Parts: sequence; structure tokens; C-alpha cells
Amino acid sequence: MSTSPQPLVEVIKASITLAKQGKWDLASRATYVATKVGTFLWVSDTATVPKVADWLKEASLLEKLTGKKQVVEIQVYNLPDRDCSAKASAGELSYANGGEAKYQAFIQGIVSQIKKFPNIRVVIGLETDSIGNLVTNLSVEKCANAAEGQKRSLAYAIASLQLPNVAIYADGAHAGWLGCVLLQICWA
Repeated sequence: MSTSPQPLVEVIKASITLAKQGKWDLASRATYVATKVGTFLWVSDTATVPKVADWLKEASLLEKLTGKKQVVEIQVYNLPDRDCSAKASAGELSYANGGEAKYQAFIQGIVSQIKKFPNIRVVIGLETDSIGNLVTNLSVEKCANAAEGQKRSLAYAIASLQLPNVAIYADGAHAGWLGCVLLQICWA
């Protein structure tokens, strides 16, 4: 597996700046992380979709230059009414204003970018927190109202992103978050 090209360039530039400041240890650590640790690139609004092609193009060029297979990790995070009980990460789409159709167009935009680079491996982190929110936030009216649409939208995204060069990770939350809801089910 490789690191995503865009963060690699940014961290290498930061490492150079740190080295110029005499912060050799920190520069060395940043370079190590940049070259050894994968980083997901976030597509959290419709304006970012065109960047997917840029990231994949960079990976394709890097693959040709190095002869090493590249993996581009992309976090897709624009589900309508996402994090519906929060305000800071509420997102740009809402089911109240045609969000489901807009989300489908958003997903198709990503799919079309990925299809242009069939030889580049892509790992999709799909809608982090969304499944956990479907379990724990149904007492919030906005979340309860969005639940069925979110299930349809997640199913649409999973079906649409089923491409030969794509692996999908659908975040299902964790026991610490799900808390008693999960524990009651497990111990019942």
C-alpha cells in the first residue's frame, strides 16, 4: 500500500520548513509518517468531487515513475443530514431540500472520476459515523426523519461504488459509542 500523493507533498513541504527551522527530529518524524502512513483524502462536499480525478492522476503518475502500485484512500462524507444531532459537521445536503437526488449526483460524480483511472486502487471510507448515528440518534427528530433516506442513500452509494478497483469500508461505529444499546442486545 502507498500513501495518498496529495498529503505526501504537503507533509514533505512542511518537513523542509521544519528542517530549515532546525527542528530536525520533528522533520524526520513528519517525513516518516508522510512516506509510511496512509492518509484519507476527504470529499465532504460537492465542490471537492473534481479533486478526486487530480488525486488519482497524481497516483497514476507516481505509479508510472516508481513502478509501485498506488492506493488512494478517499473518505466520502456528504450524506444528507449527516451527523444530524450535531451542528459542526452537519454538511451541505438535507432531505428537506432534495438531498437524496443531490447525494446520488454526488456519488455518480465520484464514480465517474474513479472510472477514468481503472488501474489505480481506491479505498473508500464511506460515510463515517452514519451507521452509528442510525443506531444511537433516532430520538432526535431530525435524525429519525432522515433515517430511511440515509439507509437508501448508503445502499445507493455502496451499489454505485462497486467497481473492480474499489474497496469500501462502511464504518459501523464501535461498542464504546453504541454503549448500552449494543450491550443490551449482546447480553439479552
